Amino acid sequence: MEHLIELANATKRFPNGKGGIHTAIRDVTLTVEPGQFVAVVGPASSMYMDCSYVDAHPGTVQKLANAFVKTLGYINSHSGAEIAAQMPADYAAGSGGVPSYAAAIDASKGMFNSTGVMDAEGAKNVLQVLSQFNPNVKGKADSVDLTKTYTTDFTTKVARS
Repeated sequence: MEHLIELANATKRFPNGKGGIHTAIRDVTLTVEPGQFVAVVGPASSMYMDCSYVDAHPGTVQKLANAFVKTLGYINSHSGAEIAAQMPADYAAGSGGVPSYAAAIDASKGMFNSTGVMDAEGAKNVLQVLSQFNPNVKGKADSVDLTKTYTTDFTTKVARS
């Protein structure tokens, strides 16, 4: 069976528009099979799902958004040491131990927004990354109407509750 997406130790960097370089992903390895969906957390704090799945399962998507926003809130209200203490011990094994792992968590917390609501700049970042490797988007990014590619409805409902 052919994998829908397969990444091995992938790193993707691109200009951030401010004269610097933005690292979108670093050393990511994953395989996604047809029919699966993957939640990716990053500067845009995004969950990627097929629109047909979202339309067919709004209750499930809302539960995922609830968990996602609750997790973002936890990340933003706890120290790296507190978060590391809740994780399985082997999460810190390759990073130099718990103190190093906790420091890495603290250093990366700024990339997560606390609400899960994607803004227009976040959507542009997602499009720029996907246009580098996704055959459905590659070479077509200029013709994509971003307002039709994502919704903040689910996360906005969480933010209001």
